[in-house]
Amino acid sequence: RSDSGSLFPLSPSVASVDGTVRNRSIAAFGQLIYNVTDAIRLTGGLRYTDDKRDMVLRNRDRNVLSGVVTSSLGTVADRLLDGDATDPLRATFQRKFNYVSYLASADWQASDNLFVYLKTSR
Repeated sequence: RSDSGSLFPLSPSVASVDGTVRNRSIAAFGQLIYNVTDAIRLTGGLRYTDDKRDMVLRNRDRNVLSGVVTSSLGTVADRLLDGDATDPLRATFQRKFNYVSYLASADWQASDNLFVYLKTSR
């Protein structure tokens, strides 16, 4: 096997690359607004997010002269040992994330023509 991953490095080959990506995101958000006076308002909010990302990658290189199929993911034999004979040249990746973000602000209606505010968020 050559450094390029091909069994026949000088032979012509046809590459086929495809994949499936799935994203799922669930979130809950709450926000409170408190009027300190008619002109001053405080706002606070929290959001919890739970994300899941799935990707199935397929990468096939078929040698035109020999008919041998290889992949940067391994050979057909390598992937058959993985236990999925229906889709032997695939790799599956999955990541999960969860995080909390926030919003906090204070605003002041100083006059009919002047509005001042401070805000931070993540």
